[in-house]
Amino acid sequence: MGIKAKVPGFEVPRSLVIRHTFGTLLNANGENPKVVQELLRHASLKVTTDVYMQAVGPQKREAQSNLVRLVRKGLDSEAKSS
Repeated sequence: MGIKAKVPGFEVPRSLVIRHTFGTLLNANGENPKVVQELLRHASLKVTTDVYMQAVGPQKREAQSNLVRLVRKGLDSEAKSS
């Protein structure tokens, strides 16, 4: 049974789009992948991580910043020991 009412200029999203948005938003909010797997009822965590756990903009920037901090910290400690 689907939604029968039509609103001009509005397209009802397919359930797959809603599902993907749900999984992606949980990921962007830092939710544990195992929890997302259970909520989406995936048999395998691999399916969840492969499909829904792609890195989003802020997460990518944070990962890059973390890497830069680690490298600088390593370089600073190396310079101090020389």
